[in-house]
Amino acid sequence: MPSHSPVVFGQLSVYQILTILVEYLYKSKVCVSGDLYKSKGLIRSHPNVLDLLKTVHAGDDVKGFTKQVKLLVRHATANTSRSLAMAVTRQRFTSNKLAYYESQMARLAANFAITSDMAMSIGGQLKFAEFISGRYADVLSNLYLGYANLWYYKNYYAEGHDELLTVSMEQILYDTQNSIYDISNNFPIRPVGWAMKAITFPFGKCYSAPTDDMRRAAASTITTPTEVRDQFKQNMFISKTPEDRLAMLEEAFPLAIQADDILKSLRKQRRDASESEAKVIDYVDELREKIIQVDSHEVLGRQYWEREILGKVWLLRAFVRGIEIRVLGFWDV
Repeated sequence: MPSHSPVVFGQLSVYQILTILVEYLYKSKVCVSGDLYKSKGLIRSHPNVLDLLKTVHAGDDVKGFTKQVKLLVRHATANTSRSLAMAVTRQRFTSNKLAYYESQMARLAANFAITSDMAMSIGGQLKFAEFISGRYADVLSNLYLGYANLWYYKNYYAEGHDELLTVSMEQILYDTQNSIYDISNNFPIRPVGWAMKAITFPFGKCYSAPTDDMRRAAASTITTPTEVRDQFKQNMFISKTPEDRLAMLEEAFPLAIQADDILKSLRKQRRDASESEAKVIDYVDELREKIIQVDSHEVLGRQYWEREILGKVWLLRAFVRGIEIRVLGFWDV
């Protein structure tokens, strides 16, 4: 049977062109002094590039080189296809929040994978492009935070988690999208940047920052008695000292809500407060004045000065005086 010769461009075959490109990557600053076993994370994090460079390093491993090139192309094709497909098939409805945000995170993870592959086009220059590598770090950290949110929501769900998940995930999606856009807009090789944007966001930006209503809903889960607020308190130290500000806040919290309900009822019914209702309102006002102490800045500042600053000055003077006494006593001897 006749052997099939490789496709030829000019005087170079495809394999020769790929070999030249890989040798350029090998000799660039991706590796330290060309030592594969001291290669940087950019190479080691890829499933095929290190093995591909080893075949080049061997010098005559044509079969191994061809195998690794095919694997490399298959990997890049899979990442590109997944990123494009997820842009179309990602979930659009938020009725099931967990499924919706898992779909968005899978889409962004696919985007991160293909943009990381394309980053290898600049080789070792990536470590000198601090803004680009910093944005990659932003994307990775946001993916971590997003999946951590989903894990906590799934395993420790409580009343109020829906609102907190919404505002946090919307912010994460928005920030990740902007970081990927900034990578593509500022990528040193402009055609690669254009391709990056076309693959990751073929229909343009699709995520927005949390709305004011989302933020208010999330804030209400902490400013009202909810299971989420109780969860936040589980690992929080609250002193039993009555004068401690945090202890006073915790004492005032349920009473303040009760006082608000009383005031709303009084306005609605257009009546005066009863004796018990007036006691609750007055006590809450008293606690509020103690906690805030808006008119006590001068007094508190003087107390801090006397307690902290002057106390340290007197300690320093006593220390110096003690040294003087020891020195004089030494000379007297």
